[in-house]
Amino acid sequence: MEARSQIIVALVEFFERVQLKYVIVGANASQIPYEVENDVDFIVDRTSFIRIIPLMQAFCKDENLHMVQVIPYETLAKAFFLQKAHNGKMVSVQFDFASAYSQGRHMLISGEQLLDGRRLIIGSDGKLKFWVPSVAHEFLYYLLKKVVKKEINEEQFEYLKAKYAESPDPSSQALEGFFNKLNQGFICLAM
Repeated sequence: MEARSQIIVALVEFFERVQLKYVIVGANASQIPYEVENDVDFIVDRTSFIRIIPLMQAFCKDENLHMVQVIPYETLAKAFFLQKAHNGKMVSVQFDFASAYSQGRHMLISGEQLLDGRRLIIGSDGKLKFWVPSVAHEFLYYLLKKVVKKEINEEQFEYLKAKYAESPDPSSQALEGFFNKLNQGFICLAM
């Protein structure tokens, strides 16, 4: 297992030991711990978010990692940049933590909502178990992210369609409160 993957596995195992309630979000979640080229996005509740810096400091100490930088972004999010020397090279990994998905000062979906109904999945190594949102919340989170960014490519659209197909009724219901009835209908038709 490559060093980046080892760090990801160690963090998930650390969160289980300290009983941190989290979900990993984004289309790359199923590829964890292998084939993760970018950051790993975690959503936690507000109480846990307040504790995230001391928890990450403890994790870095346990794993002999250097916390190079912590950057707050949005209102309720922080990016952690960690490094470790491995076989004469520096290995870097970025973990993002948020207690909501926000755009500017507008919270679109809370961490508590994304944690509700979370499910345990097995990673790409066939061993690591970690938490992701319910299929409907995963669909909603990813759709909102694409709407806010105003961009979606074919691969991302296929990902949304696959998530919707896994759980069409709850996914349709998740749209309520975010889109008017007409747009809800258009979204469901597109899926």
